[in-house]
Amino acid sequence: MDSSTSGDRERLRRFYETSSDYKKLLDAHGRTYLQPYVDTVNKYAPAKSKILDMGCGNGLSSLMLSEYGHWVVGSDISSFFLADSAHLQNDRLRYHVCDALALPFADGSFDAVCSNELIEHVTDAGGTLLEMIRMLKKGGILAITGPNLCSPIWAVMDFVNMALGKKRQRYVGGNQNAGVEMGGQKSYSIAKKTIFLKGGVYLQETRSGKNFDRRRFRQRVLCQSY
Repeated sequence: MDSSTSGDRERLRRFYETSSDYKKLLDAHGRTYLQPYVDTVNKYAPAKSKILDMGCGNGLSSLMLSEYGHWVVGSDISSFFLADSAHLQNDRLRYHVCDALALPFADGSFDAVCSNELIEHVTDAGGTLLEMIRMLKKGGILAITGPNLCSPIWAVMDFVNMALGKKRQRYVGGNQNAGVEMGGQKSYSIAKKTIFLKGGVYLQETRSGKNFDRRRFRQRVLCQSY
């Protein structure tokens, strides 16, 4: 890892450890907002799966997955985001503060690995995907959701905001391509799309640029490892 990448990761970590505004944004995403993500994971994960919910923020999505009977580990880079969730832990739910690029779990530890609006915030998307794949048991499920920035809804939202004299809010992850313009909850949900892929090999190849399509990392991806 070069020094610039390491510096980006440290700046990102400090931001998420201290940003009250971003925590307020996460806390505004309640059960209704998270339900489509949780339902998608639950639909494809076997009953009573061991699930890693990466970038879980305040931990609500992990709690919701555990309520379906799964054994869930919720991870996030920010202890600040997870501070209010410690009391939610039980026999089926645990939280860990850790970096998505250096997960403290053994290979093949989980039946399913999932993330909601994480991949667009990391400094190394390819490395994060490989770390996700490393966590999966043979035949495990990888589910990733994120904003579909190719959707025309963003242009419509920009036009409406301009007409109303509002400024766009931008939250930037590790690099210039990681910016996400956050709109209203309903519009943000509309701007998502679901894609289904099979085979962990496809995701591993993206690191070297093969079969790469930027749009797919701004939508939903579901794949199964072999």
